[in-house]
Amino acid sequence: MQVGCLGDIVFSTSINKVETLNNLKINHSASYSSHKRHCGNEIIEFTGNDASTISFNILLSEFLGVDVEEELEKLKEYERTGKTLKFVLGKKTLGNYRWVITKHTITPKTYDKRGNITSADVSISLKEYNK
Repeated sequence: MQVGCLGDIVFSTSINKVETLNNLKINHSASYSSHKRHCGNEIIEFTGNDASTISFNILLSEFLGVDVEEELEKLKEYERTGKTLKFVLGKKTLGNYRWVITKHTITPKTYDKRGNITSADVSISLKEYNK
């Protein structure tokens, strides 16, 4: 069963594969400018919305049917090339358009006898990319 996706990275659960996200955080913020007044109170003015951000973790594990090296390579390529990605959870597309990966952190958990990562926790940070 597909839970969602980030570009070509599919979050799913099945008898053969488990790759889901957790600790999802969605941040929205607005921008304001301050105008100082002589002998008076400061006035603030709404100047627009900041780009939204999302962060989450995923566990990549060969023991759960995931090709860890392939998924890590996709994340690296997406981040390094600035590729814009659709982010979908359930049937809902998040954001107004697309997202870019601004940072990802890999914490390896296990290795095989050749030193290849067989499981890792990955933290991913996204920023909304508007048209």
